[in-house]
Amino acid sequence: MIMSVLPSNFPVSLPEMDRYKVQMYYRRSVEGYYNEYKFGHFLFAAYAAVPALLTPDLLYKLWQNFHNYHWGDRTISIHRIAVSDLLLSPLCREAGFEMYEMLPEIRLAFIEWLNLESTSPQ
Repeated sequence: MIMSVLPSNFPVSLPEMDRYKVQMYYRRSVEGYYNEYKFGHFLFAAYAAVPALLTPDLLYKLWQNFHNYHWGDRTISIHRIAVSDLLLSPLCREAGFEMYEMLPEIRLAFIEWLNLESTSPQ
């Protein structure tokens, strides 16, 4: 079993396989490419969990509107490659022609994490 490498507020009540997928995504996108992407890929995956169905066009529009985030006293941009990295990750599956969905348990965990992050004191 993999030790949790996820942010401290991230829900751990996921089924083991789904938790493993999220941890691998975090390790690859945040830890593996920290110098290039910082925390942006993981945060973008959380933003992408809000709509029930995803399309590449919708995700690029989401990225266009939310591509900056604050890290301490700095503003950092989410790299646009986060869109394709998310769609090609094990967090999403194809639901139709150019339509994708985030796995339901993972989607709910990201939404819960966003809610916890928005209400926790900074």
